[in-house]
This record gives sequence, structure tokens and C-alpha cells, in this order.
Amino acid sequence: MLHFQDIDIIDKEKLDYYLTNLVTQSCNYAFANLFSWRHKYHTGWCIYNNCLIIKFLIDSKNKIGYLQPIGNNIDSDIINIMVEDAASYNQPLRLYSMSKEFTDIYKQTSIGNNSYIYQNRDLEDYLYTTESLRTLSGKSLQTKRNQINQFKRLYKNSSYRLLNNTDKEEVENLMTLWNKEKVIHGYEINEESDMIRQSLMHFDTLDIFGIILYIDERAVAFSFGSYLNKKIFCVHAEKANTQYIGTYSYINQLLASHLPKDIELINREEDMGIMGLRKSKLSYYPEFLSNNYYSISKSDETEIWKLWKTCFGDSDEFISSYLINYSKNDNRILNYQGNDLAAMIHLHIFKNQDIDKIAYLYGLATSPQYRNKGFAYDVIKKSLLKLWRKDVKIVYAIQENKDFNAWSDKFDFTPYNKSPLYFRSPEQFDFGTGIIEQDFGMYRIMHALDYLNIYTAKHPSTNAEFYLSDSLFTENNGTYSISNGIVEYKPIQTTSHIMHPQDIAKQFPPDNVELEFVM
Repeated sequence: MLHFQDIDIIDKEKLDYYLTNLVTQSCNYAFANLFSWRHKYHTGWCIYNNCLIIKFLIDSKNKIGYLQPIGNNIDSDIINIMVEDAASYNQPLRLYSMSKEFTDIYKQTSIGNNSYIYQNRDLEDYLYTTESLRTLSGKSLQTKRNQINQFKRLYKNSSYRLLNNTDKEEVENLMTLWNKEKVIHGYEINEESDMIRQSLMHFDTLDIFGIILYIDERAVAFSFGSYLNKKIFCVHAEKANTQYIGTYSYINQLLASHLPKDIELINREEDMGIMGLRKSKLSYYPEFLSNNYYSISKSDETEIWKLWKTCFGDSDEFISSYLINYSKNDNRILNYQGNDLAAMIHLHIFKNQDIDKIAYLYGLATSPQYRNKGFAYDVIKKSLLKLWRKDVKIVYAIQENKDFNAWSDKFDFTPYNKSPLYFRSPEQFDFGTGIIEQDFGMYRIMHALDYLNIYTAKHPSTNAEFYLSDSLFTENNGTYSISNGIVEYKPIQTTSHIMHPQDIAKQFPPDNVELEFVM
């Protein structure tokens, strides 16, 4: 068994013995990065057979990831013990930021040979030559030079100096201002603030190097990072007050200009798939992007990944984002035929101000060789039964395959035509088709009495009496009398007016309100 310990500042010398000798361009292997983000990622480390193994929580959730093992004796025994460690948490082995050299070795092992290995553009680091960021020469960087010249012309009282461990208050004030100006989807600003705070608190030990820029003796920008090795410097944080023209361009150039002469490359980290950040990083014309690989050992996740790609054709970046952040053992229904994943569907719970449990069925897919054999029907039925047990009041779905009629014919779903369905997570992950205008879906009332009580409370003038006949959820069957804002239920038929779930959905439709993601 592997025995991990939390990463601590006193571990720097021991870990640097491995980290600084690793041939890599990834900022994920800089000790300052590992240490300062430790609260977010719960980073741990251990030494096994003279190899360094680093483990972390992916995006601070429950999924475990590992960096590639670091040492001179990487073999199948190391990989197998890492697989065992992941399995102790009932998870596959997820390897992050693998170099091509290690990936080639990994593929030769039985575990690696059966893993899903991919690259993720959203996580590729941008590397620039120090010379290009220092001189900003050439026509392509003319705009940056113009911005810096404009800064110098407008702000005569500007100055700068090297950052030091006494600048914590000024940096935090600038971060507070920046936080008010910026809202970045899925990006935990307070966690980045903690990273910056940790870096400044241990400034000297982490060997942090940075620049702080002033106008009229007021801090308007800062940039700092650490040395990945003798040739590469990693920029870990850079913030500027954009009320002042050219602050980002100038602080960027200042940092590059003051680095030691033997630093050949500057790693400005990844863009996380944020298009504005990608545009900004590309505008400096990187020399290249880091060539990192990622891997998931054979598991439900790899089979879902392959089926998803077959049926929907989404990118590895999209599938990775969904599976890592939103797919869990308890919210997916999978139908295997032997070793083949024949069909799948995912269940997600939302809520609004009126209803505490609203379900959304997502990613229904059937492998081509198993279509028209009832497997999609099977996973839908199992998902609805599971949602019934979870006390869900109403369930939605977006039907991408318009020829699949079981939604309405077998499960009593009704078209929802009020407006497009809008299901997104707090990180703005879109559970729709990606084209909001096409996200008209359908819905089914689940627990009828609970739903009608909620509906009647909002529409107290409602009057109706009917017998509900629900072939899927017979617990709903009975007579419902609605008047004066009250719903009375009897488990027997006392009226000849018979309604079915689709009739209920049409006569008592849900309101179009904002939804909040739960799980």
C-alpha cells in the first residue's frame, strides 16, 4: 500500500530532488505550484521504490488524480501499486500531465495498453521564449509595444520594483479590486487568492520571483512565479488594474526582462478552456504548447467515454470535463452486454424556488450494434424508477433523436414548448445540445400528489376533478379533487373523468423558472 502525506513547506528539498530533475515543461511539477494550491487539491505525496508519486483531488471534488511517477526506475510494479491505491477508493487510475516519453513507457504496460489516453487542449501550458516576451520584437507583437509606449506616455509617475515578502497587503488589495471586476465561469477566485497568499507567505522558501508595478505609488499590477528548472520559469499569478491602459502588457514585459539570463523559456500556464484567456495567451504568439497526455485506466469511465464519442462526436476536452466533474457511480445507469457498454444515461438533480427535486436525464446513448433491441428503453426505465425512489417531482429530457418515440409512447413524456430548457451547473457547464435555440425538450410528472400541491399553491384558483391512470407509477393512481387551493386524493376511482400523465402535464404545466444545480 502507498502511504501519502500532505505536502508541506518543509518537503521542498526532498521533493525538488525529483521534480527539478524531471524532463518536463509542465508547470504542474513546480513545487511552488504544488504547495500553494495544496488546499484546493488536497495534494499528497509518497516515495515508493525511490520514485515520487503525487496524488490530488481533481478540481477539489471527489475524483482522484495522479501526476506521472517520477524516478529512474519506473516499471509495471509502480503502475500496479498506483492502480491498487486508486482502486481502494473505487476509482480508476487517472494520470495527469504525462510527458510523451513517460506515455510511451506507460503504453507498454498492461494497464497503460488498456487505458484511454488523450490530450486536452484546455490544459496545455503556453511556453514562450524569454527573448520574445522581453523584446516584443516583430510585427505580430507591435500592438503590445504600442500599449507599453502608451502606458509610459500616459503615466509619467509610474515605477516598478521586484516583489518581496512584505507586499502581501498591496497584492491582496489589488486582488480584491480584480475580483470585483472579473467573473470567470467555473473559476474559484477565492481559491486563487489563497494560492497567492500562500506563495507570498512562503516567498523566500519557495524561491518566488516577481515584479510589482505602481502608478502614483499605488500598486496597479503584479506578476510572479517560480523556477521549474534551470531553463524554464513558470508564471503562477499575474493581475492588473485594467483601468490603466497597457498594464498587462507592461508587467508581462517587465517580468521577462528581469529574469536571470539562463532562463530560456517562460511557461504562462494553461487557459482552462476560457476563450478570453486563450485569446490573450495566443496574442503573445507562444513558441509552442506543452505536449502533455492524460490517461484513465479501463473502467466505466473509459467505456462511457468511448460510447459518448461514438454517439455524439464531442471532443475529448468536453467529455473529460463532463465525466470528471459530473459523472458519478450513483448518477449513471449503464447496460453492459458482456464487456460491451450497450447503453447509458445520466441523472442530474436540479431545484428551483418551488420544487426541491427536479431531474434532468442526460446523455442517452446506445452503441450502434445494440440499437433497436430495447437497451435504451431499459436504461430510461431504470433511471425513472431510481428518480421515483429519490422523490423527484418532475423529470425533463432533451430529445436529440427525434425518431426515438419511446419517451412519449412508453414513458408518458410531454413536449415542453414554453421556452428552451436551460440546465447549467454553477460552473456554467451546459447540459443541453450546445445550441440553446434547439433545447426544446419534454417532461414527465413523477409524484403527482406532491406536484399538484405545489402547482395549486401557485395557482389557487385551479378547479379540477379526475382519476389519474399511470401505468408506470401505479402509486399515482387515484382520484384527485382540486378546489380552493387544496388538493384531495383518494386511492380509488370516484369519477369517470380519466386522465393520464401526459394530460396532467398539459393541464398543469410547470412554470418557466431559474433552476439551481444540485448534483
